Amino acid sequence: MSARVPPALVLSLPVRLSGYGAMALPAASFRPDQVLFGGDAQAAVLIRLLEAARVPAVFVPAPEIFHDAATFAAIERLLPDSWRAGDAPLRHLRLGPLKDCRLLKFSENAHLLAEAARRPEVAVSGNPFAGRRAVPAALRRILRYGTQDRFARLDGTRPAHVDLPADLAVADAAAWSGPAGPDPARAIAGEITRDSLHIESFAGYRRARSVPPEPSTAPVRLCPSLALPFNCADPGSAVPEIVFNFARFPGPAESGIALTLLPYNTCDGEPRLERLVNRAAMMLERREGAVAEDRLFVAHLRRPLSAALLRHLFPAAILDGGDPECAWVAARLEALGLPAVVHGPAEEPEDGLPVVGRRFERFEDAQSPRLIETDRPSRIRCMELLAEVHALGARAARAPAPAPPRPIDLGPFLGGEA
Repeated sequence: MSARVPPALVLSLPVRLSGYGAMALPAASFRPDQVLFGGDAQAAVLIRLLEAARVPAVFVPAPEIFHDAATFAAIERLLPDSWRAGDAPLRHLRLGPLKDCRLLKFSENAHLLAEAARRPEVAVSGNPFAGRRAVPAALRRILRYGTQDRFARLDGTRPAHVDLPADLAVADAAAWSGPAGPDPARAIAGEITRDSLHIESFAGYRRARSVPPEPSTAPVRLCPSLALPFNCADPGSAVPEIVFNFARFPGPAESGIALTLLPYNTCDGEPRLERLVNRAAMMLERREGAVAEDRLFVAHLRRPLSAALLRHLFPAAILDGGDPECAWVAARLEALGLPAVVHGPAEEPEDGLPVVGRRFERFEDAQSPRLIETDRPSRIRCMELLAEVHALGARAARAPAPAPPRPIDLGPFLGGEA
């Protein structure tokens, strides 16, 4: 009987290719842009689990470029000799939004899906993948988190659907442990200098991306602020409307409220983030004060931070209930002890009359225009959300330490069905 070949996994997700200098790298070389939410967070959690189980893993920024023995050699040289001596197939796991699904040729392909269809489309995309009407024919399995959506391949057959445990979202809880210390503000400032927590004001964000860039030596005025997770891959997100109402109307900023955007899935969505910041900053030019400097921020958390420090920086959060990745975001916030107010999608009225807040967002993709239904909050609803979450953060008691997560079975990631 031949010796058992140890399992190995190839991981990929949408990233900026300019950030990596090789076709294939050890999984530990992956650098998340937002370790809290999105595909980056899911990859970071999984890499920790694989390292703890001593499962060899390789990260490939662009799996579609591998096509022959010479290119696959870049992956194989990172795997142990015992794997190369066997005949086990490569197993490739794609993470991130389903519209960005990519395959690795000559491999067993799976996709970790942490998004659910929450926004109806009136005019759907001509691209069957973007419209969630089909998945690639070579996709063997879909690993589902927080969704019961089912998919068919382009040829009409169905891939295997495997449900992942709820504890997957909190499997890295130990990395977020640690006290806040006697001076949380100073400890957070120390994290910023080590580039694990990157925070910019809206004004600083614009300066850094102007042509030519305008470097700023002024430190960010850190203050507790309300967290606003922003899925840049969700075209119907309610987050821009909340930011625009905060910028457009006096009241919340003057009463001491500050907002911090926590963008995720930003690889293709960075232009959306830039447009949001630029538009909000232009609105603020008509108002007095320095709201764009000390009341509106963008934060990228690139390494785990003590949950106690995180709660000091973000006492509460606003969660978009229509976000396709709402289940993952809510689980992460709860595990870190960050209370949240949810802006839920509009419900169908019993009398059949139109819903007041219901709108439609038109946007283009690679194939055709799409029209997606959104539930962008009105000015009054935005003010209510800000008041609710501000009060929630002010009265939130110290969160108890979360229960240790149950062990995660890596079988589904390595080819098992359960």
